[in-house]
Amino acid sequence: ETTTNPFAAVRTFNQVGAKEGALTELYKISDESLSKENREWKYFELGRLSYDLGRLETAQEYLHRSISEGEALAAYQHYFLGLIHFDSKRFKKAREHFQNSVRFKPPRNLIYKAQYHLARLDIEEKHWNSAYNYLRRLYRHWRGEPEQADVVWKLVRVELQRKKKRQACRWATKIYSKFPVYDKATDWGIDLQKAKYEGEVLGCVASFGDQKSRIRRLQWAGRSDQARKEIEELVKRATPKNRYQVDSMLAQFNVGEGYVSEALKILLSHYEKKKKDFSYLMLLGKAASRAGEYQAAVGSYYAAFQLSPRGRSGRKALFQAAFLSYQFQDYDGAVRKFTQFRKLFPRSGLSRDSLWHISWIKYLKGDYEGAANSFQSILTQKRRHRRRWRQFETEKIQYWLGMSYLRSDRLEKAKELFLEVAGDRLLGYYSLAAQYRLLSVPGIQMSDVLQLQGVVSRGLASMPLNPDAENLVAENGEASLERETQETQVSEEDESEESINSSEEEVVETSEDKEETEEEVGADSSELATNVLLVPWLNSKGEKETTVLSELKGKSLKKRLATAYGFIGIGDYEAAKWELYEIERKTKKTQYLKILMHAYQEVNAYNRSAYVGAIQFSHLRKQHGIKGVRYLWEYAYPQAFKSSVENWAARFQIEPELSWSIMRAETMFRATAISPVGARGLMQIMPHTARKISQLLSEPKFDSSMLNDPEINIRYGSRYLHRLSKLFEHQVPLVAAGYNAGPHRVESWLRRFGDRDMDEFIEHIPFVETRNYVKKVVRHFGVYNALYREKNLLMAWMAQPVPVKRDGPSPTRESWEDL
Repeated sequence: ETTTNPFAAVRTFNQVGAKEGALTELYKISDESLSKENREWKYFELGRLSYDLGRLETAQEYLHRSISEGEALAAYQHYFLGLIHFDSKRFKKAREHFQNSVRFKPPRNLIYKAQYHLARLDIEEKHWNSAYNYLRRLYRHWRGEPEQADVVWKLVRVELQRKKKRQACRWATKIYSKFPVYDKATDWGIDLQKAKYEGEVLGCVASFGDQKSRIRRLQWAGRSDQARKEIEELVKRATPKNRYQVDSMLAQFNVGEGYVSEALKILLSHYEKKKKDFSYLMLLGKAASRAGEYQAAVGSYYAAFQLSPRGRSGRKALFQAAFLSYQFQDYDGAVRKFTQFRKLFPRSGLSRDSLWHISWIKYLKGDYEGAANSFQSILTQKRRHRRRWRQFETEKIQYWLGMSYLRSDRLEKAKELFLEVAGDRLLGYYSLAAQYRLLSVPGIQMSDVLQLQGVVSRGLASMPLNPDAENLVAENGEASLERETQETQVSEEDESEESINSSEEEVVETSEDKEETEEEVGADSSELATNVLLVPWLNSKGEKETTVLSELKGKSLKKRLATAYGFIGIGDYEAAKWELYEIERKTKKTQYLKILMHAYQEVNAYNRSAYVGAIQFSHLRKQHGIKGVRYLWEYAYPQAFKSSVENWAARFQIEPELSWSIMRAETMFRATAISPVGARGLMQIMPHTARKISQLLSEPKFDSSMLNDPEINIRYGSRYLHRLSKLFEHQVPLVAAGYNAGPHRVESWLRRFGDRDMDEFIEHIPFVETRNYVKKVVRHFGVYNALYREKNLLMAWMAQPVPVKRDGPSPTRESWEDL
């Protein structure tokens, strides 16, 4: 027999951060009632909690008692003993314990923490070279994490002590330009030379590029007022020699803030002197396009191309001129420029993008026969040259070829293509679109689509065959999960619209048993005695089963799994998550992966359970569809933080499926995610947006770090989705586009090409990132609908005209005056 979790009450208190309550419950548990393994856990937790409460001597006694009971937790025991000795200034002892912690091979996060404290010890004891080596490695390991700024700050001190002033200034410049809101540098201004480091003026010099980076990151952090003041300081000091540099920075700032007319006015004042300057013309083109000055924008880009007609920058400028002509619906001008591009740069990957746009423009102009021939030509080339055309989805080309046939009344050909695309069992975006278009083809039966997919979701079998039918959805491309956005230099062959367009039109301003309760599942999965530990998982029918730990293979993996469930048992979900991640890194065994998905969800690590379900089991989901392996789909598309999502969705009158779809597209459910531009948390909310939302919610005491709290992030994200839903009449694609690019941009697009059907509108979105993002959200929304809705949500908008109409001048920035 197994023993139920003796630390259940402790876990309850730990989950809400009630340390004193957890200690009280631990004191109630007698040693006689515990196995030796569980006594080790008891005294470890007593030591950890005592340390957190500042009771260092008591904590030390408990941790040594834990060691006397066993060394299953040796890495953690030594780590906390290291902290105790460090805080007590017993540096030699602290070093021994931190080194021992690393020696026991804990999860990587604990290794990094121990190494960080070893670096602190080296600083205290003036071992500067050793400190540098630790910190330099941690700078790489903690890239994108909040701790990175602190590492950089310490590197400044270390390099100063190593008599390497130049390197110290290099790190200080990183603080200045990349971490301008770091708490120890909040008194720094635009003049880095005057900045003080620990009371002393550094005298380092920032380049113009560093200043631009600082201003941009202040904007992203919601510190636009500070950014403007710092630019104004530069304007006051500007000389005739650097006047344009300063004005270009001010213009870029105004573009980012939506004051495009002011930006354009500033730039035009330099036209006569700078009209032969490539970077000036590119910035002028960007500002003019944002201001709706189409001819000026295209002219600027084309003039930039003529300055550099053969280089990479020239290719970029010509493509932007062609693309902008297309976006402002000068289709003839766009075709001329795309054709010119193909003649001048046949080897460039952008030449293939140009061919796609030429074909797409034929469709938009109503030349459906010409479009069909062009799309068919692309398909033929893709089959012959797969690598060269790998960035183009076959389903995308097939879908628009089918649409060309549909628009020209070649219904049998359209039906054939739509049926093929709709048969995607991974439920791609174009599969969704094809299903809705199939409903408009005479003679098609919905059962044909269901048979292809192997999917009979709740409510789908009786779907009516009309344009108002309810349906399920999706988009292609399971891969690209948790991929960081970063700039890379690509070869001419690999150039694409995506690789260059983001720089001009970037969106940087802005993944059981139903009868059992959550508590019952938790009780079963937290038994701590390692020799009898039962680990839960779901079988192929989605039914909960358990496996005795000793029956699993792999000694080190079993040890980590036992440790992970020990941490789950006491309520330390963060430590459990990292132990589970070490297992995930080292195994592809199906049994372990199923156990991992279940355990990840128990500790709210939905980003990892969804990743394993999406990637490691994509072949099974594709083979069997939702009907065959629903439980794997539910892992890949979890109802993360369900109670919070449903609570705030009801409060703000949005669909919970929309919140989950946004979360999955934004962060794959990673609660602590921070984007390169400063967006935070599950739903990637920008700090300046969050401040506006806090005002709407009457919560004035807002700090950006609060966005790492799932409850707060979901509340703020749901409130913003409510605002967008009211603005765009609950049309999911428009809401998603507004969430990613800003509602003012969607307003502009509605005025320019909002007379199209929704699928055409989505394909017309000018920002590559936003276009792909909308497809992801629509896909996720449909999958959640198919998985969890008793009755499918109405999604007929996919194949209908965009119902939201706008006229009048386009806004250039988001307005918070209404909704």
